[in-house]
Amino acid sequence: MSEEQRLLHEILALQREMAEEIRKIRSDLARAQAAPCAPAAHGQADPADGIKALARRIGEQNLRVEAAARSGRTQNRRKP
Repeated sequence: MSEEQRLLHEILALQREMAEEIRKIRSDLARAQAAPCAPAAHGQADPADGIKALARRIGEQNLRVEAAARSGRTQNRRKP
């Protein structure tokens, strides 16, 4: 597997993780809206933090793919 294919595979995996996190957040939000008077659990992590972390990882991965493309590592090279 080429470097570009590996990086694209990682990006797709991160996007799937982000989609799962979004589903969880939507579910949590729906539950919170159904019971607006219920206090938040003490010490419960903010679901948005997970999305921000995944977005940051995808952004970093995209930068690596762009850098690889600029350096020519991902281009098909023909021998003269």
